[in-house]
Amino acid sequence: MRIHYALLWVFGIGGCGGKGEGADMAARDLAEARDLLPEAQDLASYTTFRYVSDQVTVPIKKTDFARDLNGDEKLDNKLGEIGQTLVALNVDLQAQEQAAIAKGDGLFLFSLSSLDPLLVDDDQPSLTVYSAVKMDPPDFGPKGTFTVDKSVPKAVLKGPLTKGAYESTDPRMLTAPPTMTLNVVLAEGTSVKLPVVGARIGFTPTVTRLKPGQLNGAIKKTDIDKLLVPAMAKMFNDTAHKMCGAMDMSCMDNKARVLNYFDKGPACENPDKTMSKPGDGNVGVCEVTQNVIVQSLLAPDVQLFDKAGAWKPSPANSDPDSLSLGVAFTAVKSSFTE
Repeated sequence: MRIHYALLWVFGIGGCGGKGEGADMAARDLAEARDLLPEAQDLASYTTFRYVSDQVTVPIKKTDFARDLNGDEKLDNKLGEIGQTLVALNVDLQAQEQAAIAKGDGLFLFSLSSLDPLLVDDDQPSLTVYSAVKMDPPDFGPKGTFTVDKSVPKAVLKGPLTKGAYESTDPRMLTAPPTMTLNVVLAEGTSVKLPVVGARIGFTPTVTRLKPGQLNGAIKKTDIDKLLVPAMAKMFNDTAHKMCGAMDMSCMDNKARVLNYFDKGPACENPDKTMSKPGDGNVGVCEVTQNVIVQSLLAPDVQLFDKAGAWKPSPANSDPDSLSLGVAFTAVKSSFTE
């Protein structure tokens, strides 16, 4: 559409020949421009609300915060199985996550723009999710200010706001999956940033809060091997080398349990070419990789890509390539610059 002709006509500078072809063209374009005016007014009417996550709840069983990711009508959240196993090893993921949030580590920043200032109904709101730069301590009060971590890609999601509830579009309906970054705290001093593909978010927004929120998606097998397994090895190795008090039986039990699970052999080569040997008192990446329990826990459970690597969730699930996850969260009103 030639909008510039319409603008010239509106301001009376359309040139000569008011009833000629140029004038007719300007009149047609003006009519089209008028048709677009409601859209322009809508754009000017968007209100943006910003929030920071103040709580993340990790699952401790597969049914927690689960969602069907590949269309087979089964709820998926393999992260819950991992959480359940770590609880059996006295690894409290929830306590570690809360400790991290208290130090301003791994926070989400949400920017929600809507035509409805009451956040009740809107067919096309816009949601952008950022990672925050660590701020210790964080200010979750109404005047709290945070900084976007520019090194972490943002996630832009679409979806309707209906009767006060927001739900991003089902990734199975899209040609390319939304991807966002989830910071998983495994233990004090050990966290890992995991790319979550097929990200889907739902929450109930108010002017001051997002609750209850839920994030679902999956981690590719390649990212599990490259990112998650080394982080788990570090966590277990730190436990094996932790200094325990003379009467701290819990600490000593944890050390013994970890070494019994992972330091039993056979000898293997780590990704950095070092060797891990049974009974050496250390836990290497390859020892975690070859552990049958870990292999079972970290085995992909959903097929989300085709053989060529293109996004194509498969209900048949004949060749799983990703590990499903789901967590809950809340967020509070905050300020940050996008």
